[in-house]
Amino acid sequence: MNSRVKVPGSKSHTQRALILAATATSPSIIRDPSTGDDSTILVQLLRRSGVSIEERETTGCTELMVNPPARLVLPPSVFSGDGASVARFLSPLTHFAGHEVTITGSQQLSARPMGELGTALTNAGFIITWSQRDGHLPLRISGGFTTSEVTLTAATSSQHVSALLLAAPRLPRGLAINVVGPVVSRGYITMTLQTMEQFGILVATRDRGWCVPQSSFAGAIITMEPDWSLWPFVIIASHLKSRPCEPPPARQADARFMEHWQRLLGSEPDLQIHLTDTPDLLPPLAVGAALLERRVRFTGISHAALKESDRLGVLVRELKKAGTEARFHDGVLALTAHHPSLGALNLCGEGDHRMIMALSLFALRQPVSMNDTGAVRKSWPGYFEEMKKVGLPW
Repeated sequence: MNSRVKVPGSKSHTQRALILAATATSPSIIRDPSTGDDSTILVQLLRRSGVSIEERETTGCTELMVNPPARLVLPPSVFSGDGASVARFLSPLTHFAGHEVTITGSQQLSARPMGELGTALTNAGFIITWSQRDGHLPLRISGGFTTSEVTLTAATSSQHVSALLLAAPRLPRGLAINVVGPVVSRGYITMTLQTMEQFGILVATRDRGWCVPQSSFAGAIITMEPDWSLWPFVIIASHLKSRPCEPPPARQADARFMEHWQRLLGSEPDLQIHLTDTPDLLPPLAVGAALLERRVRFTGISHAALKESDRLGVLVRELKKAGTEARFHDGVLALTAHHPSLGALNLCGEGDHRMIMALSLFALRQPVSMNDTGAVRKSWPGYFEEMKKVGLPW
């Protein structure tokens, strides 16, 4: 493992563990948690909901000591920052509040679609009111679960599926969840189920869904793996700077990056990479392919337009600045030719942490400037300082 660069703990795993620790019947310890803004905001909101969370430093490790309340009561107003997962994971937990809860977010988050979440909650029995624009935050939620079985879609995000799974064990009758239609980012649902298993919650899988029994589950001691949605940036920089890098093995779906990266490093013609289950790998893979001057087609990525930015539009625009011909059409992002210049690039990541990290990799080849670099705090506050250790000039 590359001991020089410290990649933060998985943001996705940290948030799932925090929700379960906050609804368990006894304390939990979360080791090496994510240090990003999304996780910090979730910790603050859980504290406001009655959860005791203390941070302590041990030898070479940060720990969160989570002591759940007898009853989790969300405050009447929940500000989620830029965190879509924060808004989605907390929404079903309003069931336990006993009062209406308004969930808001930043301007960036308010632009992201939440319609599938609202429909899923409505189908479960909640009363949903979109305060300004249908399908977008702010969202007012009252009532709660009135059924033990819910049917929903997951064509734009899998996070509301995970949100229902995480809330289900504390419901008096548990919850059966049925998903119809295509499912994107399935790897994150798998992470949710694995985290529930770490807390001793046994979820039955059935055709197109899951059945979660009622469970008064105990707390757990969990160590977060380094975030494999962040490791690709280290791996690409290490390769281009000819520095050794041995990333750790992991259960996260995003660890499939290594499989895709090895294909990019090879000589396979007509290269096609499918990313329906791991859309966060698109930015580093696309920029990595541009730096390697590889022709490649990315498929299963339409939902990447619904992230913190329209990542497909941003990639097409910014790759063109760097000399790569890219086009998104009919669900495919195709990188067709490369004519790099070595002049200075002024790039824009649209305030999207993953786009900023990906575009910064062009600095391995030529001077790059960007004005919105502070957005990396969402998942990796120390990104630029750590990446200097593998040769990224910034």
